[in-house]
Amino acid sequence: MADIKINLPECDERGDRGPRGPRGHHGRRGPAGTGATGPTGGAGLTGPTGTTGPTGVSAGRLLKTTVFTSGTSGSFSAETHSVSWSQIGGGSGGGGYGPSATVGGGAAGGASGGYAEVEGPVTVTPGATFTYSIGAGGAGGATATTDASAPGSAGGPTTVTINAITVTASGGPGGVAATSTTASASSGTAAAAAGTNGDINATGAPGAGGFCFTAAAGPAVGGVGGSSPIGGGGVGGGGSGVVGAGHAGTFGGGGGGAATAISASAFAGGEGGAGVFILKEFS
Repeated sequence: MADIKINLPECDERGDRGPRGPRGHHGRRGPAGTGATGPTGGAGLTGPTGTTGPTGVSAGRLLKTTVFTSGTSGSFSAETHSVSWSQIGGGSGGGGYGPSATVGGGAAGGASGGYAEVEGPVTVTPGATFTYSIGAGGAGGATATTDASAPGSAGGPTTVTINAITVTASGGPGGVAATSTTASASSGTAAAAAGTNGDINATGAPGAGGFCFTAAAGPAVGGVGGSSPIGGGGVGGGGSGVVGAGHAGTFGGGGGGAATAISASAFAGGEGGAGVFILKEFS
């Protein structure tokens, strides 16, 4: 059977666009760029000012200053709202020297008491009570034994308790005894330990050593006692022939050391000065 051909007329006109198909899947992320980092941005705006803190304590008008050398307690005045204070321990006694049959000698002076200070101001309740203890001065060394020397006694600590806080100024250690040998010298007396719990805590001053230049008639010299911030150390005995006792210290100062040459007499060291507590009261 022969093929049948049908000739259709040509048409140049396109048909309408069909509907869009669904979106395809995302492709994979490309590699990171290699460009340079951009410049840093400018600073942001300043934040608001914070609130003002509480007002600190400041000392008011000085009402009075009291020096305590005895007693155990006291009360603030009705107008007192803050205080500051300083204190010194008792000075130690100087060394003593007994009778001498063969050689003179000189003992060391005592050391001054330690120091403590509370600068404050410490807020207190008007009319409230406080307690304290004044350090006693140490006794001077004394002995009746021939060619012997005796150390002085230590000074006592001065303590102050205000607002349940105790501050201590230590007492001076006892004055060193002399060595009874020809051309002898005693070592100096060590300084008192520093105070505790104060804003300022300091040691006391040491006592000077005593000495004897030659045997027999001397001369011999007792050491000078250490001085405190407000009190002098006692002067030691000294000179040729029969010399003498040490002198007392004042306001925490150490007593002077005794000295002697060949003599039937014994000489005692000077007594240390008692401690002190100085209180300042403010409105």
